Amino acid sequence: MGGTAMKFIFALALLGAAALVCALPITSVEASSLTPEQVRISLADDFKSTTAKGMAVMWVTEKSAASVMRYGTKSGHYVAEAKGSSSQYTHPNYHTTEIYQSGHIHTVVLTGLKPSTVYYYQVGAGLDGNGVTSQEFSFKTTPVVGPDQPLVVAVIGDLGQTKHSRSTIDHVLSDPTMEHVLFAGDLSYADGY
Repeated sequence: MGGTAMKFIFALALLGAAALVCALPITSVEASSLTPEQVRISLADDFKSTTAKGMAVMWVTEKSAASVMRYGTKSGHYVAEAKGSSSQYTHPNYHTTEIYQSGHIHTVVLTGLKPSTVYYYQVGAGLDGNGVTSQEFSFKTTPVVGPDQPLVVAVIGDLGQTKHSRSTIDHVLSDPTMEHVLFAGDLSYADGY
């Protein structure tokens, strides 16, 4: 490990952000179909560089909309804009003969971010003047790679959506030293749990 202090908590998380997104005010049926939902992030660092950091930001809308986000290092002050793309998928429903059609899944990849920096952002077509914008979210980029740089990570997998999901998330988030969550998958299941 070369002197690097690492702490792992095997639990699960991320429903907190989804719950906040669901609390967004909806003023009309049209607005709700363009409201960004399920806003989430994923590490997209350039691992060939010790300083170039990246983050993929994803969200879902019911109807087709622009994949736009604004971001900056001060809350409410967005000095940069990034655009991405969206896609959809279909999947058979296990309980009926119907085919499930996903919402529009938007992805914007940010590159060249500063290490150990908090970024604030909003997503949604409202930034392009045609739709609804999300509330403000934030993330902190990973630190510069080095042997003496501690990194505190929670590793989470197979959370589902059960009565125990919230307590697991609360446990992970209660650690003030926690910097990052590595989510291994299975936040929810096609059978409703």
